[in-house]
Amino acid sequence: MLYRIDPEKLRDALITIGKGTSNLLAARGAFITNMVDRMIRGTDIPSWAEALPEPRKKQARGEGYSAAFNAFWEAYPSRGGVKSGKAPAYRAWQKAVYTLRIPEPALLDICLDRIAWQKTTEQWTEENGKYIPMATTYLNQRRFEDENPDMKTELETGANKMNWEEFK
Repeated sequence: MLYRIDPEKLRDALITIGKGTSNLLAARGAFITNMVDRMIRGTDIPSWAEALPEPRKKQARGEGYSAAFNAFWEAYPSRGGVKSGKAPAYRAWQKAVYTLRIPEPALLDICLDRIAWQKTTEQWTEENGKYIPMATTYLNQRRFEDENPDMKTELETGANKMNWEEFK
């Protein structure tokens, strides 16, 4: 036994079903509603293959990272001769840029400056870099904010002290 379905009633029913349901059901309902509307208007109904979105293409290696992050990644030393975790490091990089509210080039300058002296520390040179933190850890723990104990500020060394005797 065949039932005749009124397309307008079907469309109204699908709209009602789509409201208050999950996004997936709402999307399916919207798709079917669109197909019913095309049936009512008498336009061509596309095949399922045409209606589906284009599949996402895989990114080639190295694509999708900013130039500043790539420069950081190249400058960051390998840990025991091995570099790994580029994708998590990029997420940590984006998080640092967002939380610090500074542009990427500024973060890059800070990191490159700090990495230059941290490469010479005992921790980073010991046992072929075995104790170098992963790039993700370095960024998440904001180790680029560490202070260099060898560098004294001008105020600490007294180089910036004014000689008040000259002004008397």
